Amino acid sequence: MHIDQRTAIPLLALVLAACTTEARTSPTATPTRITPTVPSPTPTPPTSTPLPRSTAQTRTPLPALAPAEWTLGPDEAWITLDVYCDFQAVGCAALSPLLDALLERHPDDLRLVYHQYPLITINDKASLAAQAAEAAGAQGMFWEFSDALYGNWADWVSLPPEDFPAWLVAFAEDLDLDAQRFEQDLESGAFAEVVEVAHQRIAISGIMSVPVVYLNADLVQLDLNLNNLEAAIRLEALSAIEYESEPPMLIDLEASYQATLHLDQGEIVIELYPASAPMAVNSFVFLAGEGWLDGAIFHRVLPGVLAETGDPSGTGLGGPGYFFATELDPSLDFGEAGAVAMSSAGMGTNGSQFFISLAPLPQFNGSRTIFGQVLSGLEILLALPRRDPLFDLLNPAGATILSVTIEER
Repeated sequence: MHIDQRTAIPLLALVLAACTTEARTSPTATPTRITPTVPSPTPTPPTSTPLPRSTAQTRTPLPALAPAEWTLGPDEAWITLDVYCDFQAVGCAALSPLLDALLERHPDDLRLVYHQYPLITINDKASLAAQAAEAAGAQGMFWEFSDALYGNWADWVSLPPEDFPAWLVAFAEDLDLDAQRFEQDLESGAFAEVVEVAHQRIAISGIMSVPVVYLNADLVQLDLNLNNLEAAIRLEALSAIEYESEPPMLIDLEASYQATLHLDQGEIVIELYPASAPMAVNSFVFLAGEGWLDGAIFHRVLPGVLAETGDPSGTGLGGPGYFFATELDPSLDFGEAGAVAMSSAGMGTNGSQFFISLAPLPQFNGSRTIFGQVLSGLEILLALPRRDPLFDLLNPAGATILSVTIEER
């Protein structure tokens, strides 16, 4: 399976789409807490529709790697984070434990590339800190010394520059480095040129501040917090299994279909409506058969309003790589709880995410594809606690789909 570049979505565009007013009260992703207010029944105009990659803004070019830069994690990892940082920068000190947490969460799939970018014209100890890390690296302990610099940042960042060398040597001794060799490297400026070259090369490339993070050569344009970075990694993973196009028609439009969502909390049985929403039912049956829904959580829950799932990334931003048209059957509405409908950011943006209404939602009438009705198990969803997909990304899910079975009747 490959990514269809016509439907692949940049993370930034998705998050911008998630910030629109209408989308926050409808079942699509959100970076702000949702209150169960009545949404507009009219989807947001195309300004909230995710942009294809071909029309996304030009990204800052990624500088070529150099031998003086450092990597951590398996070489065969399918996710690479290129991080440009200055040890003295407060943002880099804040980012360091987040990178450690990501490496711990994805030990086999994540590779960290650290680029020394000392802001030597701004920070008075940036150059020497970078040289010290290189000197430690020459003894095979770059990462240990980096962790020490960041972990003890508050102890040295305010030191007078003339006191910093002694602090560095003392720390080298604590780490069981060859302190004499380390001190000689600092005094002789053995790595001063390496640091200066790194600074000049990166500055010329257009990166003017730190921290800067690239994920698989795409600039991360979000706040660098753990939830956002984890979401970016999950969405990158999801892109590897997206489909090139929507599936061919696989279902019998004259047949009746029943789906059972096997959850860790019990079972939800759904009657599907192939005659009213053939594309939605066909896509659902296809994705269920592919295992796309296995392991998906109910990533958004508005108690007493709706519960949303269908995104394997759990971010509320993921999709199958294709969109299909909105299907509206005037005989179906959101007059009672248990309606099963496609999530949408506007007409023609149906993908894999769907929601189940937990109460009458007449404000959605005429704007969302209803493709089924819950026959049993709705009480499981009614008992779920509130959940925001991005804010609660790292918190345990209230309910997880283990598998889905489809019966043709």
